[in-house]
Amino acid sequence: MISLVPVLLMSISLGPLFTDHAVLQRGHETAVFGHADPQSEVMVRVAGIESTAIANAEGFWKVTLDLPEAGGPHELAVTGKEARVVLTDIMIGDVYLCSGQSNMQWPLEATLASPEEIERVGSMGDVRLFPVPKNGSAEPVSSIEAQWVVNSPGAAESFSAVALYFAEELRSSGQLKGVPLGLIDSSYGGTMAEGWISAERVAANHLGEDLRESMFGWKPSQMYNGMITPLVPASLRGVLWYQGESNSSRPVQYSRLVATLVEDWRECFRDDDLPFFVVQLPNFAERFDDGYFTWIREAQARASGGIEGVHLAVGLGTTEGFDLHPKEKAEIGRRLGLLARHSVYGESDLVAHGPKPTSFATEGNAIIVEFDSPVTEQCDFGEPQSSGVFIAGSDGVFVPALTDVEGRTLRAHTSEISQPQYIRYAWETNPSVTLHGKTGLPVAPFRNDEFPPPGLEIERMPAPWKVDTGRYVATLAGDGRFTSFRVGVDEFLDSSDPFAPGMYFNSVWGPARLFGIRQVSDRRLKAEMEFGGMAVEFQTDSLRIRLWNRNDDPLEFLLNIRENINLVETEGDGGVTLRRGQSTVTVGSSTSINPVDVVPHRLRLEIPPRGEASLELRVLP
Repeated sequence: MISLVPVLLMSISLGPLFTDHAVLQRGHETAVFGHADPQSEVMVRVAGIESTAIANAEGFWKVTLDLPEAGGPHELAVTGKEARVVLTDIMIGDVYLCSGQSNMQWPLEATLASPEEIERVGSMGDVRLFPVPKNGSAEPVSSIEAQWVVNSPGAAESFSAVALYFAEELRSSGQLKGVPLGLIDSSYGGTMAEGWISAERVAANHLGEDLRESMFGWKPSQMYNGMITPLVPASLRGVLWYQGESNSSRPVQYSRLVATLVEDWRECFRDDDLPFFVVQLPNFAERFDDGYFTWIREAQARASGGIEGVHLAVGLGTTEGFDLHPKEKAEIGRRLGLLARHSVYGESDLVAHGPKPTSFATEGNAIIVEFDSPVTEQCDFGEPQSSGVFIAGSDGVFVPALTDVEGRTLRAHTSEISQPQYIRYAWETNPSVTLHGKTGLPVAPFRNDEFPPPGLEIERMPAPWKVDTGRYVATLAGDGRFTSFRVGVDEFLDSSDPFAPGMYFNSVWGPARLFGIRQVSDRRLKAEMEFGGMAVEFQTDSLRIRLWNRNDDPLEFLLNIRENINLVETEGDGGVTLRRGQSTVTVGSSTSINPVDVVPHRLRLEIPPRGEASLELRVLP
């Protein structure tokens, strides 16, 4: 509860991270900040420690506190000349910022966790959660609608699974007994790394480079403005970074982007040694954005290895690789936690990563690799298709190799190559993961060649289409999703959820992309892909969509409807009537439209195999 003297309610405010149940970072120079009347004095007191600041000409104030002792609960009191704010149930401990795209965002309830596991993870004591609202902004924002919540099974269900499993691993450390943990989840599916870097740093370090929008239209720096700026200049213990899928077609650029992000965040959070823990992307069976995870993994490793205090959590061997959003998040969180225990909390005897190669040599028809610790051969998911090791001669043509492993030495050979020069391990999008350390942690992908990656490039996303008929305004994103259908001030589509954005073709990986959008006539658009396509006609009172399916299996077309809309199914023809405010829209189709049970405000239209279906959104008078 926040208590305010009612006289000057707005004369003192705290930054968004300071609410009831908050965790303050223990240690010296812990920042507490907010706004007050310009040039006014503000005093902050917590756990018997006080500090005073004078608000600047813009009203911003910041104090730093020496909070060496973990524990709580405490009160945090902020006092000005004629106003006072008191926060309750404040803990002093370690705070981690967990950021990236959809796999960091992925909630515990969508993983393989059983109800018993959710209960266990949600019952960790002295863990507090702070979910940052998903928001991109063209300009930096200072306030957000968010608050700290005490960890519970109900709160944990919708929170980042990776962050929670990370906390669970830290909880197993004797070094952290009695130390409260604060987890800030500031992640957004489909975002590019450049979206999380400040505009000033992007301009200084990446001027002239081909920076991209995210798959949902967010531009460079907009995630930073909307989801990082409100947190600055908070005090943190570390950062977890799980991102890279959306940058997979630009691996050479990615390592520089990560380096820029680390430099940027260390400056804005006022900590030159702020630890970063980077998740190297796990197995994935397919190409993504015409890029291969092989090369983005190397970019992540190079960025981590080239910057002091940046640590790499190998993701291989945690999933069979058939899902862009693997449900097996527990092991990722555990590996991140092991790295933090080893590097942040000084558990030097703890094995936090797999063996690393230290040298390469050629002996006759074999390549010999020496590691810094013993290596074992095993496979995490069934029988491996190969050893995961490939070797090549001077021509650079790699072929599968046989391997002999003893102690710290691996010998790779094949009868096909008599004079091998180069070796690669796990250098595939979904490689066989066979090499591990004595504790089971995998060997990271490695190679001893310097051949450049292939010229990977995704097709640039077309600009969005926006049509205003006078009766409605419809917006079609460059990837084929309808992100808006607005009648007057009433919006009918919900595009806030990256896993259910507006109106779109659904695929096994989520929203399918339609890049071939072209204008057929004044108010007609058409898009065709291998799996099918759609033709769109914008009539004055109606939006008509014809959909076709070239697959032998049914296709889904989903409509994600705003939750505060009254949704009524029409008897007989299977149509649906939507009412919001003063506006009414009917949704009709050549086939039945069914609400999806798990999301009451999501409508599903099935397009039969090798068939067609039509959809019409009509605005009623």
